[in-house]
Amino acid sequence: MLCLSSKLQLKTPVITLDQPLYAIAKAIQWDSATEFNEDNYCVFLGPLHSEMLIEKLLGDWLRDSGWTAMLIEADVTSPGRAKAILKGTHVTRTRYAHQVTALSLSILRREAYTKYMGDCEESGEVILSFKAWCDEKEEALPQFKYWQTAYDMELLLLRFVRSIRVGDLNLYVKTLDEVVDWAFILDHYNYARWLPVHVRDLLNLPMKHPHLYRQFSDGFFSIAKTCNPFSKIGFDHNHEQQNKELKMHGGTLNLND
Repeated sequence: MLCLSSKLQLKTPVITLDQPLYAIAKAIQWDSATEFNEDNYCVFLGPLHSEMLIEKLLGDWLRDSGWTAMLIEADVTSPGRAKAILKGTHVTRTRYAHQVTALSLSILRREAYTKYMGDCEESGEVILSFKAWCDEKEEALPQFKYWQTAYDMELLLLRFVRSIRVGDLNLYVKTLDEVVDWAFILDHYNYARWLPVHVRDLLNLPMKHPHLYRQFSDGFFSIAKTCNPFSKIGFDHNHEQQNKELKMHGGTLNLND
């Protein structure tokens, strides 16, 4: 790898891996004092798999809440796909379900707040700001607190997707740092162990690999396959798409035939 990177005039090779392989790669880096250490390689935890983690965290939070039943009743998804959405096995469908849910919760909050303002005007009470009203409801109503937390988690997912789509490194690191807390809370111990390591690596880029930090800051930690705006994807996502193309029309499936 180092020989190839020197021929291509790459200062620091970047290797994108899912969580199990990332853990092995970091262990190798920490055990190696020479060519495989963190000064020579940048190991990057795949953004696609990080998004899948957030969707699984949301599935754990919303399990047994009646959320999937509401999606089925609203014709957002089918009964068979609802279980897959809870597990986050289909990224696009799961993301769409959370987009619809976040929008619905936002509309319901605004409608409730509008009704509250009308009641206050009739009674002559002081009208709280929207944020203060939400905080008061969270303290008084456990159900409001539960769905407000779900809404905040869904916005976290959408911010993470945005950071990849537009290549915003600062937003990417900030959202990952927030995900760490939820990985601990909902007992996803592998990501709870390794996500902080990945965040640490990203925060140390300006000191350890300034040239790589400049490239990432310019949006090159994700890839654009088209000229369309808001269309970038993670390198591991691109790799999965390439694997799918290779398996089509014979491809790698029939190499041994």
